[in-house]
Amino acid sequence: MREDTQYTPFDLERADALVLFGITGDLARKMLLPALYHLTARGDLTVPVVGVASTGWDDAALRAHARQAVVEAVPDADPAVLDRLAGRLSMVSGDITEDATFTRLRTAVDGFGFVTYYLAVPPALFTTVAAALARAGLNREARLVVEKPFGHDSASARELQDELSRYFDSAHLLRVDHFLGSEAVEGLMVGRFANTLLAPIWHRDYVDNVQITLAESFGVADRGSFYDPVGCVRDVVQNHMLEILTYLAMEPPGADDTSALGLEKWRVLRATRTMDPADTVRGQYEGYREIEGWPPAPPRRRTSRAASSSTTGAGRASPSTCAAGRRSPSPPPRSSSNCASRRWSSSARRAAARPPTSSASASTATPASARS
Repeated sequence: MREDTQYTPFDLERADALVLFGITGDLARKMLLPALYHLTARGDLTVPVVGVASTGWDDAALRAHARQAVVEAVPDADPAVLDRLAGRLSMVSGDITEDATFTRLRTAVDGFGFVTYYLAVPPALFTTVAAALARAGLNREARLVVEKPFGHDSASARELQDELSRYFDSAHLLRVDHFLGSEAVEGLMVGRFANTLLAPIWHRDYVDNVQITLAESFGVADRGSFYDPVGCVRDVVQNHMLEILTYLAMEPPGADDTSALGLEKWRVLRATRTMDPADTVRGQYEGYREIEGWPPAPPRRRTSRAASSSTTGAGRASPSTCAAGRRSPSPPPRSSSNCASRRWSSSARRAAARPPTSSASASTATPASARS
């Protein structure tokens, strides 16, 4: 299969167990564990979940952590559902750079059949984990799922793809963006193509500019050593926000399948002007340099605002602005389009530097804590 093939859940083998590397980390606490709760509530999670981390936790500690993470995200969580989720959790504690950890993992998943391995770990450890799984014989009857960021540029992304493909073929190696699981993000397609009021005017003749904002109220916390080498652009702009840009600017897919959707998204990105550093504003929030793990080298930018434009589809000649950052005193994350007629484009363009007013924009909420 092609390495850029897109899959739906119906295309994949059903897993008999889920192994979650980094289950004690920030991504798991904020998104993955709450997502597992929702899957449990719907009756979709029916397999064991094995966590792997170097915290030294046992099963009881992991279950207590999972309960707390879910309650933080879902204050009215159903205790019965929490009990069912907790009952599926178990822990393998150990350093994921040591083969002994994978020996214990092999014992933990023995007899489960097909296993999905989900890597919620720093990207620098992707190949380390994949190679260790292969050495332990755990890459057979298995699927590897990796999160963003995938490489730091085009060349490193291709190199990472080649390295991971040594251990998992393209049909069993999935690159995912958890943000796309948000109901609000998925709803953009409905708003674009099924809304009879918006669809006729979602066009460059009426859309003067597009503004996409992902303003997160929380800071980096204790993730300085991980977050600083990544930076705001690689963390959310080149994945989450560009995906939303394609949804807002693409033409309707020619068929109801993921390949047609991927083709239209590719066309938008292919036609989008490369961001010019002169069109960006970058900065750091106050107190960033005091966070735990902040390195002595010059830090990456924690906030970013960038402008670009597309030359195809509904967004043709309509400038787009992406703004993102931690500890941002801005409204909740959103995507909006100024729908003033282009007859007034000069005044609208001057207003593009300011948040659109409620009477001149169509906004869609995009929660930062999107469900997976």
